Amino acid sequence: MEKEHVELDVSCSNGEVSPSEISKIVQQSDLVLGDVQEVFCRVKTRCPNIFYLACGFIVDVVEQSVTYVVSTGGRLYPESKDTLQALHQRGAGLYIASGDSMKNLSRLSRCIGVPIDGVFDIASTFDKERIVKDLKKQYDKVIMVGDGMNDMLALRSADIGILTVQQGDSRPSRLQESADVVVGNISEVVRFADEAISS
Repeated sequence: MEKEHVELDVSCSNGEVSPSEISKIVQQSDLVLGDVQEVFCRVKTRCPNIFYLACGFIVDVVEQSVTYVVSTGGRLYPESKDTLQALHQRGAGLYIASGDSMKNLSRLSRCIGVPIDGVFDIASTFDKERIVKDLKKQYDKVIMVGDGMNDMLALRSADIGILTVQQGDSRPSRLQESADVVVGNISEVVRFADEAISS
C-alpha cells in the first residue's frame, strides 16, 4: 500500500483517531493491495450497474490491527433527482457531506444537481456534525438527511434530522433515536421541508 502511495483518511470512528495513526497500523499489517482488489471485484460481481464503489478498512486501534477490508457499492434512490429538484425549486441550499472521496462525489453532484462547492468529501462523523452546525449559522432551518451511524451526530445537530431507511436493511435503534423523523422514501423529505418553510 505504501509503495502505491495510497492515502488513507478516517470517515467513521467511535472516537478521535488520526489518519497518520491508521496509516501506521495499515503499513505494519500484512495487508496488500490485492486484498483491496479482491473485495472490489466481489462487490462488482454481486452488484452490477452500481453508481459508486468505495473501499475501506476496519481497524482495531487497541489491537493495532486491520480486522477487515470492506467495500460498498450503491445506486441512487430512483426519486433522488426529483426530490432534490423540488427542494431546489423551494430555494433550499443543497449540500453533500460524505465519507466518500471527491472522485465519486463530484460525479454524484453533477448527476443530482448539487453545486460542487457544496460537496464535503471524506467527512467523518464529527465533520458532518460541524458542517451542520456551520450551516445553521447561515440558514434559518437546516435539515439533515442520513442513513448510517456516521450521520448520527449531524442528525442530532440539525433542526430536523431525517433518517432514511429506503435502502431496506435494519438501522440500529441508537441511530433511529438520533433522528427526529424516519422515512421510508427519500421523496418524503420535501414534505418536511415544506413544513419547515411554513413554520
